[in-house]
Amino acid sequence: MRTRLCILTASLLISGVAEAEVQHDDYPALALRMRHEGKVRYHAEYGPDGRLTDCTITKSSGYPELDARTCVLVKRSSEPHPQMSGSKDGTVKWKLPKS
Repeated sequence: MRTRLCILTASLLISGVAEAEVQHDDYPALALRMRHEGKVRYHAEYGPDGRLTDCTITKSSGYPELDARTCVLVKRSSEPHPQMSGSKDGTVKWKLPKS
């Protein structure tokens, strides 16, 4: 199953329910090999124009590779939305693909 994080993150952040699940394509290779799963909480800051200016991890999954990849995906999937100025908190669930 392909991940839909990029689409989900943008739409969920706008609605105020910032939670997305990652299942395969964006998984870090090491995490796949080691079978790491977890939930990462992050805090995103947006400028007055709605552009993402910062992303920080507020609760670790316990796996540095999942934590680091979370903000990379949030930044990559972020599109400017003027109604999003300020900050938002979100969660990404890293879940291994089912065999």
